[in-house]
Amino acid sequence: MHEELTQEYDVYENQVFISLIQKILLYLSSRIVSLENIKAYQDQMEECLNNQKYERGWWKKNAREMTLFGCEENKELFNMSDSNSEETNDEKRKENAKNITETSDQLRSVQRVLRKILSSDLAHEVNSRAAASVVYHDTNVLNDHKHYRYVKKLWFELSRVSEKKLSEKEKYNKEQDVIKGMRAYARSLIVYVVSENFHYKITGSSKAWIATNDYFPKIKFSLLPDESMEINIGGIKKRIVIVYGNCSYKAPHNTEIWGLTMSKSPSSCLKTSPYDVESIERVGKAIRQIILRVITTNLVQKYDLPTIILPYFYSISLPMLDHDERYYWFKGISSNKIDAVKVNKQLGKDASFLKENYRRKKEINDTIADLILRINNQIDSLQDMRSLVDQSVHVFSYKDVPFTYMHCNDGFTLIQSNGYITLKNIEEHYSSLTEEDWGMDYISIKNLVPSA
Repeated sequence: MHEELTQEYDVYENQVFISLIQKILLYLSSRIVSLENIKAYQDQMEECLNNQKYERGWWKKNAREMTLFGCEENKELFNMSDSNSEETNDEKRKENAKNITETSDQLRSVQRVLRKILSSDLAHEVNSRAAASVVYHDTNVLNDHKHYRYVKKLWFELSRVSEKKLSEKEKYNKEQDVIKGMRAYARSLIVYVVSENFHYKITGSSKAWIATNDYFPKIKFSLLPDESMEINIGGIKKRIVIVYGNCSYKAPHNTEIWGLTMSKSPSSCLKTSPYDVESIERVGKAIRQIILRVITTNLVQKYDLPTIILPYFYSISLPMLDHDERYYWFKGISSNKIDAVKVNKQLGKDASFLKENYRRKKEINDTIADLILRINNQIDSLQDMRSLVDQSVHVFSYKDVPFTYMHCNDGFTLIQSNGYITLKNIEEHYSSLTEEDWGMDYISIKNLVPSA
């Protein structure tokens, strides 16, 4: 008889070997992602330093990012104060970046080899379920065979750094902890932008607070029962929902979706990440868009003018106020308010008013008093526009109703065109910059208020 030998690959040692490769691949993936995040962060810091060094980009955005990187507080470290150390520090940063790239490349090379092993015929012969649940114990082959000499050590080292197997309840609790951390990070971004960039004074708790500023509308923040956030800026409410990663679906009305991600792929959500310094600019832009909408409301509409006071409107006129037979509107930002006492004195000398009967006079006086109060409140709101871009920007008068443009200092202009209101810098020196290069200092919002 002829004896035929067959080889059995689905043995315990091979199950351990395949399981070990899967553990190594999982560990390598997490390390590679960490290195990519560090590299992306370093690239952003290097770009920020070069922008500052060579005076590239928008200087205010550069200054904000330098602060986030700690460059202002650590000038020596970032060669901001000692020109002699500049070359040395540049070399150190380049060497660090090179080391990260080389390490990442080495890990990817190992990753490719291990994946090739998993696609081999031997790996396909091993029971995948058995390999996934195998528990290590010594055998003669694992202890003595030269090809398995490092298996035991690697197995227990990876077991030490790997997560323990969790129950369904433990998995759920851990996921909830991650989500809570994401929401806390989003709240911290809002607080930072409101207090540090827009100079609001915040009072309250982390779950509910009010922020005030002499130049901007009041901001109210609250954490809703479903753990989403609500921000109310000058009466305009926005609900903010936090998700992990990118999202492709459109948010409901008055809702914004913020995604915790470093991905550069297109997304409908506002991207944030602790590794991405641009997160502050995106959040700042989202908040400033609402602020701009609030404080430009009085510039994009006409207001009803009570017919009863039409003959007497001259008494409450201001250089920046105009009217026709049905409406009144603002031509610019008034530095003065209407003085009710002076208006009453003028009416007391008006021959037409004096001929009116008592009831008619009272109705005219009451209507004028209400209108003065309303116009003075609108003037307050318009004066807030002096801080559209930081608290140093002043808006000058403009022509046309509704307005088409307003010149501000610092090279900024507020423009209404094609259904949008846009705040941007029009200096020739910055003409090559993209919208993203301006960060939170380029704002464009849809004009939702139709002309009367």
